[in-house]
Amino acid sequence: MADLRPEKKNRINERIVPRNNFKHILGITVTVLVMAVLFGVVSGVMFKISETLVGNNVETRIEQFIIARDETDAESDEETHSTKEIIPKTSEAPSTAAETAAESTVAPTQEITLSDVLEMAQNSVVTVSIEKNTGTDFFDAEIIGRRLTLGVFVAESTESLFFLVDDSGYEAQDIVSVVLNDVYIPAAFVETDALTGMTVYKIPVDAAGRKVPLMAMGNSLSLSVTDPVYMIGTQFGIPNMFSEGKITLIDSDENTEDGYVQHIYTDIVCGTDASGFLLNEKGEMIGWVSDCFRGDHTVVSAGGISPLKYVVEDLCSGAGTAYMGMVCRTISKSLAAMLQLNEGLYVEKVAEGSPAFDAGIQVGDQIVSIGDKNVQSSSLLARRLDDYRPGEQAEVRIRRRSGEDYAELTLTVTFGTR
Repeated sequence: MADLRPEKKNRINERIVPRNNFKHILGITVTVLVMAVLFGVVSGVMFKISETLVGNNVETRIEQFIIARDETDAESDEETHSTKEIIPKTSEAPSTAAETAAESTVAPTQEITLSDVLEMAQNSVVTVSIEKNTGTDFFDAEIIGRRLTLGVFVAESTESLFFLVDDSGYEAQDIVSVVLNDVYIPAAFVETDALTGMTVYKIPVDAAGRKVPLMAMGNSLSLSVTDPVYMIGTQFGIPNMFSEGKITLIDSDENTEDGYVQHIYTDIVCGTDASGFLLNEKGEMIGWVSDCFRGDHTVVSAGGISPLKYVVEDLCSGAGTAYMGMVCRTISKSLAAMLQLNEGLYVEKVAEGSPAFDAGIQVGDQIVSIGDKNVQSSSLLARRLDDYRPGEQAEVRIRRRSGEDYAELTLTVTFGTR
């Protein structure tokens, strides 16, 4: 048996040469790099495509959002402007339905301008000529002074048109005319109110030659500081002036004879003879400008029209407003406790020779009632007096301080004319 171990030994003793892997590794590396480059290129192409698609989608959505927002804003603006009340130039009704529809679409989105307010009011305003006897000259001839001012039509009847004008110095011999179509039309005196300077005259309806719209009276009690206002009237001695400004201060409870007034102050510059009316943006009268309400001669101030509406009504009726001649102040519950007084209306001042003075009313008296109606405030005092007419009588119940207590008295007052 042949010995196989030497052969085995020779095989075992053969030198083992390691395999050369360099080319294999190089091939793998190149393959990886090529795949990475291809993957990068493909990724770049896919990213560009997706960016374009996403970008277009985002731009589309932004554009749609902008369009939707603009449409919403436009609808909101349209709704806001559509609720803004536009006062027609005249009070005459349109003759056809088509004209009504046309008027409802006239510039609903335009803001009110100065010319708009003037156009609304000008048909209710009239130039008034007032001639007064100012004395005599060296030859004892009468000197007639004429001034032009503005009036406003406030009421009408089947026969007459009534206009309101500032004429606190009214005298029976005054000659008053209105200027319509360059024609002087004589006016007849109706009634005057010395406390406000308001005077009402009238002319025949036919004399106007046209339908005259009446001036609308707004709510002056709803006004606020910085609200826009418009002054139409006489400024610096020149009639027919028109100015705009803002409200700077409102005194809503200023005590005056026989009631209270609402005092409105503006930044509109004026002279010492300013008179006329304050208007709001709707062309409504919200203030009365006259010497009675003008404290500072450099800016326009006015009496709010809301507390004065009853005076205008009384003047137009020709009956006049009852006059007592006392200034009162309302004492609130908290102030009454501090001063150890009763809550209510107290007399601060009594005009000498007034009906209240003649009846025996004194400073410090508490006004309890006029007639059968209680009076607790200055506004109620004005309303109670509006129930009476000059020359009428009423029982006025008062409380008068007597030591530590109050004595109740009932006095009879004969009302005078304001």
